[in-house]
Amino acid sequence: MNDVLTVGLGGAGCSIVSQIKLAEGIRKMAINTDTQALQSLDPQSFSGTLLIGAKTCGGLAANSPEKGYRAAEESRAELSSLIAGTRLLIVVAGLGGGTGSGALPLIVQVAQANNIEVLVVATLPFSVETARREIALVTFNELKDSGVCVQTHDLALADKDISVEMALEESNRDIEEIIAKWMQQGHSPKIPNKLNKVSSGGIVEKSSLDSLPIAKLVVAISSRALFNLDESHAVFEKDGVEAYCRYQVEREEISLEPGVAFGLVKKLLALNERDPANPRVEVILLSRNNADTGLRIFNSIKHHNLNISRAAFTRGESTHPYISAFGAHLFLSAEPSDVRKALEAGFAAATIFPSAAVPVADADSSQLRIAFDGDAVLFSDESERIFKSEGLNAFESNETLAAKQPLPGGPFKNFLAMLHRIQLDYPSDTAPIRTALITARGAPAHERVIRTLRAWNIRIDEALFLGGMDKGAFLKAFGADIFFDDQQKHCESARQHVATGHVPHGVANEG
Repeated sequence: MNDVLTVGLGGAGCSIVSQIKLAEGIRKMAINTDTQALQSLDPQSFSGTLLIGAKTCGGLAANSPEKGYRAAEESRAELSSLIAGTRLLIVVAGLGGGTGSGALPLIVQVAQANNIEVLVVATLPFSVETARREIALVTFNELKDSGVCVQTHDLALADKDISVEMALEESNRDIEEIIAKWMQQGHSPKIPNKLNKVSSGGIVEKSSLDSLPIAKLVVAISSRALFNLDESHAVFEKDGVEAYCRYQVEREEISLEPGVAFGLVKKLLALNERDPANPRVEVILLSRNNADTGLRIFNSIKHHNLNISRAAFTRGESTHPYISAFGAHLFLSAEPSDVRKALEAGFAAATIFPSAAVPVADADSSQLRIAFDGDAVLFSDESERIFKSEGLNAFESNETLAAKQPLPGGPFKNFLAMLHRIQLDYPSDTAPIRTALITARGAPAHERVIRTLRAWNIRIDEALFLGGMDKGAFLKAFGADIFFDDQQKHCESARQHVATGHVPHGVANEG
């Protein structure tokens, strides 16, 4: 069976493959971005190892699906060489992290381009890992229409009454059984999946994805994004911490006025009013205040009738470590350094710009409207890098040639997927959320964007290809509650009309 290769992808995938027993002659390879993790593997368990994305990840963990994809893209030639001559490829990965979720779709593409039959065996995170489970579902959507055989083990179904160690051992035994059945049945795409009945006809069906437990959308927001703290912040800048603390304590019974993101938060929380027994959104407060000065913020939350009960006050320290702890999908802050750290850790994050627009809380529509830029926000910045370095003609030529190749995901891909999951619960004409892509791209670069969203199986309600036109007037026409863009100049234009979040990510923010 030298033409059968089993690959452990990422930390979880490599761990599983090192432990499972396969038929004699099936080769095992380990693929990861993490040098130390590869070096720690038992060399007797693998025929070899492959480090991917040395430049992208610097020998460290990918941490986000976007980085995982870029790492695989960087090492596409090595991956193609690794699987050359293989007839059957079995890829084992844990979904919900960076390398497994990010690199898996590209490895499938490479295998299919070489006419190799593929079996994907993927584990889903435990039920308590809500943010990771949503990332896993995004990867499912990408594989949904690939035509490969996808089998899953949902660890959430095994974590009720047994220890984590026992659940993982059970998972490994089931994975051995899946691979053996696939081999015995002539690589049939219709292997019965006794684990969670996800697979049918070789693809993960949409209905089965919807049957998996749905996590709440969790949004973490700073106090300066939620409320107008300009006056008190000026005290801090002029007179220091002690004066700021006195100022806040003396005024703790005086409610703060709404800030730039207040209207967005009101509409997010209003989504829960449709089904109070099953809330779909939670808003978490992350603040650099201390608990003492934070009392005024909690009093203001109560005054404005915002259903926010969880918070972290860090007394001047960065709040970004708590984004992961709370399982947040989006982080909004007025502090650029916290936002950059959150993006580096793989979370959707944006710096809230002061807005000249009328507060959205006064808007007539109860529908939540969110607009996104494309490159370096929903998508990676790989195409934008070509535009920056080689110009418009080279960019359009590249996008025309790569029109049928989906773009890698950007930092806001998973947040958009979460919004899409909520939208699916409602008829399209009455959905409480409406999304828009508002991009400087124009024809012929539009096709790749449309095909990418189709490949992700994610709905976007409106798509505006402006061909370089100013975005402000279009955002006003759409009625966006917030707009996310990676370029300062677009944010400056947008904030005259709508609440705006700057995403300091990608080539436009380097140097």
